[in-house]
Amino acid sequence: MFSEKRIFPICFVDINDKPISHTFCVSIEDVKFISSESFDANIKSIPISDRNIDFNKGERFYMFYNNEKVAYCELKSDIK
Repeated sequence: MFSEKRIFPICFVDINDKPISHTFCVSIEDVKFISSESFDANIKSIPISDRNIDFNKGERFYMFYNNEKVAYCELKSDIK
């Protein structure tokens, strides 16, 4: 499922798991599995939000696949 160049919908959430962004699609690259339940990857193709929100290191988001949440993720660097 988590192969190179695959497109996934994501949605950023606050500390209470409430959405703080629209759902939009990203591709993941350079996937490196840390364990069977954890991996690092680079996010590519993030469009500019219509709300012009910057996403900062430590912010969390859900990744979806086939209309289900498949990953709870955290940014390791800022996205401006």
